Amino acid sequence: VDREAMARAATFYFPETKLSMMPKSLSEVTASLVEGETRPTLSFLVRLSPQGEILGHEIIESLIRSRRRMTYEEADSILLAPGPARSSFEAGAAIAGALLRLRPLCESLESERIAGGAVVIRAPEVEIQVGARGCIAIRRIDERGPARRMVAETMILANRLAAAFCSQPAIDGDGSGNA
Repeated sequence: VDREAMARAATFYFPETKLSMMPKSLSEVTASLVEGETRPTLSFLVRLSPQGEILGHEIIESLIRSRRRMTYEEADSILLAPGPARSSFEAGAAIAGALLRLRPLCESLESERIAGGAVVIRAPEVEIQVGARGCIAIRRIDERGPARRMVAETMILANRLAAAFCSQPAIDGDGSGNA
């Protein structure tokens, strides 16, 4: 699986199909966060100050159950809605509240990265669909919407913590010091 994933390097999306980096049985079932199903994972538990400073963290093996699968557009509708309108979302008050609490932390993380010299690449993303009669529809996706930015910042944070963990002298999993 690793050799195949390295050969492909990414999942490629075409108008009428998708060429997955990993086999579908892994990428869309076993290793996917399927709503309502328990999945094994590595959880990155991070305690942040309101300014986005890392106060503490740990990486643990865990079991999680995704409560709700959301599109970026659904999350953006919550994040961009005026206060009173937020209570009517299908996602529920708990999910809306979590998104709203996470947003300023992600904004702080992004600001700190940029202030530290991070390169910001703003590349447009497009969605291409081919209709039944062969008509092509192209839609530009706002890659800087709040939900996409939040996912990007949390993934960058997780990768940063994983890199710090992996750069430790002995990574062996059993605490013996034998790599």
